[in-house]
Order: sequence, then structure tokens, then C-alpha cells
Amino acid sequence: MCGPDPDPDPDPNPDPDPNPDPDPNPDPDPNPDLDTPFSADQRAVAPVIGFVLLFGIAIIAFSGYQAVQVPQQNAETEFQHSQNVQDDLIVVRNAISRAGQQNEAQFESVRLGTTYRERIFALNPPDTAGTLRTDGPYTITINNSTDSQSIETQFLEYQNGYNELNIGPIYYENSVLYLESESGNRVFLENQNLIQENGSTVVITALQREFSRSGTGRVTLELYPVSAGLDVDSLPTGDLNVTLPTQLPGPYWDDQINNTEPVNNFNYSVRAGETNEVRFNISAADLDVNTVGIDDEPDAEDAVSDIDTSPRGETMADRTEIPSAETTNSQDSIVDFTVGTSGTDDVVITGITVEYSRSGDVTRINTGGGSNEIGFTNGGAYNAGGGNAAVQLGQSVQLDTAETVAGGDTTTGTLTQFQQGSGQSNPVDMSGETLAITLEFRDGSSRTYTVTIN
Repeated sequence: MCGPDPDPDPDPNPDPDPNPDPDPNPDPDPNPDLDTPFSADQRAVAPVIGFVLLFGIAIIAFSGYQAVQVPQQNAETEFQHSQNVQDDLIVVRNAISRAGQQNEAQFESVRLGTTYRERIFALNPPDTAGTLRTDGPYTITINNSTDSQSIETQFLEYQNGYNELNIGPIYYENSVLYLESESGNRVFLENQNLIQENGSTVVITALQREFSRSGTGRVTLELYPVSAGLDVDSLPTGDLNVTLPTQLPGPYWDDQINNTEPVNNFNYSVRAGETNEVRFNISAADLDVNTVGIDDEPDAEDAVSDIDTSPRGETMADRTEIPSAETTNSQDSIVDFTVGTSGTDDVVITGITVEYSRSGDVTRINTGGGSNEIGFTNGGAYNAGGGNAAVQLGQSVQLDTAETVAGGDTTTGTLTQFQQGSGQSNPVDMSGETLAITLEFRDGSSRTYTVTIN
């Protein structure tokens, strides 16, 4: 009897269950991302976009800082330097006057250029260099009817090299310091000091020798006056014509010195292609001229100095005396008198007055011809004009040619000849008489000396 196979062989290829029952507790997929396409992963996009945006903002901010803030800060640096260099040049201008008028060397510095602040990331343009140099030479002319003196002088010019600001150059001439823009407008930092505060003297200080420096650091100007003992030419005497070179316009000088004592006959001349000129008249007694050299004293050929290097407060009159007087020939009507000087500096006699207590008997000094009524050993003289022209006693006269006497030396003055009344044939014997002789000196001092004639 055949029954079912108790142990049938398994089907090697069973048919799949077309409707398998779902697993009520499926195991979790250990690698779920492996089943997701790469293009669908959005987790890193937001950080990348944020970084790009922040980087772009930083670049824009840095560019704005470089384009706006850096130039603005550099402009502030340049402006501060401009103020500093103006102050420096004011000091230099005053030092030039001191060196000439006080006969003392001066040493002053100028900040030529400037450096910008240091930066870690932003960029600066090159540091700004400045240039200070002389401009010239130009010629100052001083003359009277017979003599003329030419004196060389230099102007100063400062040019900045700013990258941001447009600030014009600064000029110095004839004691004036001013800033000039490209449009030609001028800002006067210091006005002229040719006319001193007392209003009685014109002082001209000529700047000599060439100078030029460029850079960003400081440069020192060494300003030297004429050295003691240097043999310099004397200026013409009497009524003088003065011509100054200038780059400034006529209205400036008209406002500054015209109709101002002791200047007379002011005139301004425009010269095509050349430096313009200021002209005026002045008495030699009211004019002082000196020269100052840059980095060295003025060359002896161009040096001029009216400066008295005697102890402070001492005048030419303080160093002068008339120790003796005596009559000489021509019926003893001609009187010679000696003028002695002390110290080491020159004494310059510019005028004289002769007084006599018995003026009713003797009224004048007259040569009776074309000779000088008053003459000195070194060429100083006064001529009344010949004929009946005479020096009246008590009359102050300015010498036609000043008499210069070296310190410690003497000169002899001659008065030719004393007369009574208006005639020319009645000379008076002055032996034993007493005269009062007043001498006037270039520094403005004067002194009266009483002498008894031998």
C-alpha cells in the first residue's frame, strides 16, 4: 500500500509568493543614504552661501575703506604737515631778519615732507617729499646822484609733493612770507617788516648763496651774517633811490609802504618777462642794509652790512670823541678838528652842525670858490655849491659823501673858512675860540662836542 512520501525532496526552484505578508517588524536600514540620490543632499548649501556673502561684504567694505577712508586719513596727515611747514617757514623768515639785524648766526629746521600712518592691510601711496630751494639771484639797487650799489638777493620757494591735497607753494621775498594757489590767490603768512615798528627806519636784509634740498625729513638752514672784520663796501649816502625786485603785485606794496615814513616817492614797475620792481626814495640815515648767507657767510664781493657789532645798546656816538681842534693858515680862519673812535667797528659820519656862541660876529663857513666847505680825511665832504653859497652856522647839513672811520682810528675834519657877514674877503681868526660841533651817525645817533681851538 502506497502512501504519501514522508520526506519529500524540497523544490529546488520554488515559485515566489505573489503576495507575501509584510514583515510586521522590519529591521531598520543601516545605510539609508545609500538609497538616496547625491543631487538631492541639501545640508551644506546654506553655509557655503553664507560664507560667500560674508566674504563679498568684507571685500566691498575693504574696497570702500581703501577708496574713501585711506585717502581721507592721508589728506588729514597732509593738512597737518602743511600747517607745520608754514610754522617752520615763519620761524625761518624771522631768523633771517635776526641774523642780519643782530649779527648773530641762526639755525632753523623745516619739515620738508611727511610719512603716512602705518597700515596692516590697506595700501598707502609713497610718502610725500617736499622741496625747499632758493630762487634767483635778483638785484637790489641803491644809488644817489653820483654813486650806485648793487646787492644780490635770493627768494625762497617751498613746494610740497602731496598726493591728496592741492596746496600751492610758499614763497619768501623781501621779508614777506605767503602761500600762493594755482589760481593766483595769495594768503600772507607774514607781511613785510622792511619798515620797522618805530616807523623811522627801513631795514633790508638780502639773502645770499644758493640752496636746494628735497626729501621727507627735516633740513636745517644755517644762516650766517657778515663776519666781523670783513671788508665790505659802504653804501651811497645822502638822498637815495632804492629798487627792490618783487614777484608780488603793486597793490600789495602800495598798501604796505606807500605814504609811510620814512619812504618817499613810491613807484611800482611791471617788467615783461622779468621780475617786477618797487622803487622809493629815502635818506641814507633812515636806511639799514645787511646780507645773510645760507650755509655760509655772504661772499665778500657781495656782502653789505650796516650792522653795528658793538656791545648791545652802544651807539656810534658812544664810541666817538673830538679831542682837539686847531686853526690852520689862511689868516687862521680854517679850522681842523680830530675825530677819534674806539672799539673795533666802523663809525660812519653822515651829518654835521657847527655852532659858535658869537654868531653875530661869525655867521658862516664859505670857501669863496668851488671847494668843499666841510671835508674829511677819508673823502667825506659837503659842498655848499660854490660862489656865495655857504654853510650857515647852526645849520645841520647832510654830507654829500659819508665819512667812514675804522674802529680805533681817527679822521680829520676841515672847516673852510669862517667868515663875517656875507662877504668873501673878511675871514675871521678863530684862534682861542670855542665851537660846538654836532656829528650825526648812520645808526641814527648823534652827539655834540665842545672844543676850544688852539
